[in-house]
Amino acid sequence: MSHRRSEGGFHAEPWDFDAPLETLADLEPDEVLVEYQSLIPGPRVLDLGMGEGDHTLWLAGHGFEVEGVDQLQASLAHAEIRALRLQVNLHTYLGDILDFPIVPNVYDLILATAVLHFLRPSDLPALTERIVAGLRPGGLLYATVLTTDDPGYALLREANAPQIEPDTFDLPNDEGTTPLHFFRPSALKTLFSPLEIVHYAEERYLRPDSDQGYNAAAVLLARRPA
Repeated sequence: MSHRRSEGGFHAEPWDFDAPLETLADLEPDEVLVEYQSLIPGPRVLDLGMGEGDHTLWLAGHGFEVEGVDQLQASLAHAEIRALRLQVNLHTYLGDILDFPIVPNVYDLILATAVLHFLRPSDLPALTERIVAGLRPGGLLYATVLTTDDPGYALLREANAPQIEPDTFDLPNDEGTTPLHFFRPSALKTLFSPLEIVHYAEERYLRPDSDQGYNAAAVLLARRPA
């Protein structure tokens, strides 16, 4: 897939221009990012699977130089519009994170939030190697993934959904299918074992809008050794 800069989403979904103007104070980044912001050693940030930019926009508003990659043009277009309204700089790239060229020894923070579990486990080692190499010495990785404690995992197992790889299901979507992988306990730590752990937790968090009422995730903040 192409790695060109996003073109502002000429084919994106309509944006509600009548919605109330968003401010930096309205952004709600993950608590771990807020708590450990002071440990980020420099300004360069890469967000893999950026979506509509909830984390990157907050970081941009705090002076970081942020780049975001996503394979959905509509998500990038919405992130760009939000950046314009918030008056922050955001560089976006359209592409698959499995193919995106992560430049070695460049980034002070790489984000991989709620994206790695949409990949096949067999694709993760090569991506992990490129992520680790992309960090500067002392740079941080922040990653979050769904775990086998998530109720969705039990539901898929009970339904005898076919597994394309261990703990990995192929789910239908508008464009075909998407892998959904559930990480076993400590698997995220093991995947990024070359890094030094700053924060790690496996936890449940409330999702009142979901049928089960909660999700279960592993959260990792880790540093490349200096």
